Amino acid sequence: MPRPKALDVERAQNADALIPSPRRSARLQRISPQPATPAIQSPGDTRPTHKRSRESIPPDDDNLTSKLSKSEMVIATPRAMLKPGASLKTVSKPPAPTVSDGSEEEEPHGSQQVASKGKEKMTPQEQAVEAVLHASPDNPYDILDVPDPSSVRTIQQAYRHLARLIHPDKTKLQGAEDAFKRLNWAGQMLNVPDAAFAANAFTEEANEELDDDGDTPMLDPDHHDPDPRPMPNAYIQTLYRQATPFVKRLFENPDDTEAKAELNRMNKLISADIRNNGLSSTKKPSVFIIQYQALASQAAMARLLVQALKSTPAEHFRIKYEDTKEQMNEANNLIEILVEENHYPTCWKVKFSLSENGKQLLMSYPEEDEPQPVVMGTETSNPPRTNATWRPGLTRQLEPILACKELFRTRKQGRKLRTPEVTGHLFIVQANGPDSQICEIRSGSEIGWRTTHAYTALPDRKMVGWSKSMSDNYEEIDGILKVAYSEDKPGLGLLVCVKVPGSDGEMDWITRTTLRDIWGIGDADATINEIFESEGEIPPRGRTRIEYKPRRAVDYKRQKEQDNVSSDEATSDESDSGVDYHRPSRYSTRATKRVTHRGHNQPSRRSAAAPSTSLTRQHYRQGRKSRMLKSSAAQDEDSEIAKLQSQLAQIRQELNRLHLRN
Repeated sequence: MPRPKALDVERAQNADALIPSPRRSARLQRISPQPATPAIQSPGDTRPTHKRSRESIPPDDDNLTSKLSKSEMVIATPRAMLKPGASLKTVSKPPAPTVSDGSEEEEPHGSQQVASKGKEKMTPQEQAVEAVLHASPDNPYDILDVPDPSSVRTIQQAYRHLARLIHPDKTKLQGAEDAFKRLNWAGQMLNVPDAAFAANAFTEEANEELDDDGDTPMLDPDHHDPDPRPMPNAYIQTLYRQATPFVKRLFENPDDTEAKAELNRMNKLISADIRNNGLSSTKKPSVFIIQYQALASQAAMARLLVQALKSTPAEHFRIKYEDTKEQMNEANNLIEILVEENHYPTCWKVKFSLSENGKQLLMSYPEEDEPQPVVMGTETSNPPRTNATWRPGLTRQLEPILACKELFRTRKQGRKLRTPEVTGHLFIVQANGPDSQICEIRSGSEIGWRTTHAYTALPDRKMVGWSKSMSDNYEEIDGILKVAYSEDKPGLGLLVCVKVPGSDGEMDWITRTTLRDIWGIGDADATINEIFESEGEIPPRGRTRIEYKPRRAVDYKRQKEQDNVSSDEATSDESDSGVDYHRPSRYSTRATKRVTHRGHNQPSRRSAAAPSTSLTRQHYRQGRKSRMLKSSAAQDEDSEIAKLQSQLAQIRQELNRLHLRN
């Protein structure tokens, strides 16, 4: 390889001369090379950049300009006193501009949109209009681009920011009017006061009621809307009263989908009534709808506050506890304002509070004296219980207990008579709702010892005997009120609740067998089946019980003689019949040949013990057959197969009798 030509030092130190790259200059001066600045391509430049080799040949002195790339173009400076380690200033293009700037940080998250390449950047007004129009029309939080739930201050800030951008008086963009209508609807759903905004939003003068950030202070109980909402008519007030249990369910569980669906259905009825009766131009169509989303958001906020308080360290607990109480009071004030301004029932004014240890959320209504704890966590059912207080006479799921039966067992203690002893309880539970005619039979272990002891200690408990022997008055029973059975334990039977004739509304529980004895099997079963079919349930079918009679013992001595006779006929050899005397008939042919062969050649040593061994084996086989027959019939659930097996057993017995007679 030829040695590269050295670069002229005088030419390199000449200020008017073209200077090679920094790497070549450093190599020329025998100093540590400095990393060269990489070539920066413009966004529109698609030409490939070639990486120069580290051991590239120096260019010629005559044509130095043609050998330099753009990245090697340097500012010509006097190099007469070039010091080791001196850096060279490179000339390169500035980086490509980006579409983000500091003004976008102040915009809402939903309104930030990046302009495509080659197009102009969207204005904040255009971004706000697009964000509102592309949001879900039924979700006010999505329209305002705030999380659900959010504080009142956050909701007000988002509303005012968007309203200043998309108001039709401020922008003439297409779709701005529709976006502003949708924004106003979201503000009404979340109870954003628009009075202060209407007076000061489009003026440059400062408002004394606004702070430095342009936010209104939090609402207080003394705040009143200067434009009060109209009073709803009697029909809408009736719908409000019907919606009360669903609103309370939202306070207990803000994620109750069934309660939200029911309230949404009532809002549709309210809107239909407004359209049918007409509405003046000064009133808005959505002025009477139930703002359940705003109420549910405050309940969800209270839950989040309690969860945050639980994870607070002990040294900061007291300060966090006081802050949480203040925030809950603000949520309570907002709920009270919503109820008063919209003329909702006063029982909707819920009050959230904290327990003394701060680990439980309490909730109270105006008609209650003491606050009740709120069930929190993932185990909350959907829909939640409207009454969270357990009392005697109810199960843990707050299902009413209708009756109870004690299970007895008698024991003999010494010379005393047999004394009854209570071993358990069976309960009839109204598990399918108060209007259902089908109840469940549960044992005491299923409902728990606490519920069992509490019910048996009640003075007005209903204890029944379920005996088959009833008085003559039961023959005049006209109908069945309820039925009770256990799907998991059909052995407990089926019970029916009837009204006792001649009594003032007294009811009693009797068995299905007793009802069949009074009415007949056909009428009793038909009435019970109608009750199950009316509620969409399959009637339980009673299984036929299989009864077994004791079998007569088989005379094994005569059976043994018959087996020997059949064996002799099969072998037609009388001399060897004594050896195969006690063998079963099914092995007679094969065994006789083997024994005959041994008898002709060598006498068997086990011939003396053969009778006793064969007799024991035959007894075992007969007992095994009978046991298999009994177990297979007892374990079989089909009554027809069990009946056929019983008939086969009887036929075998008859055949045995015929053999014995012959």
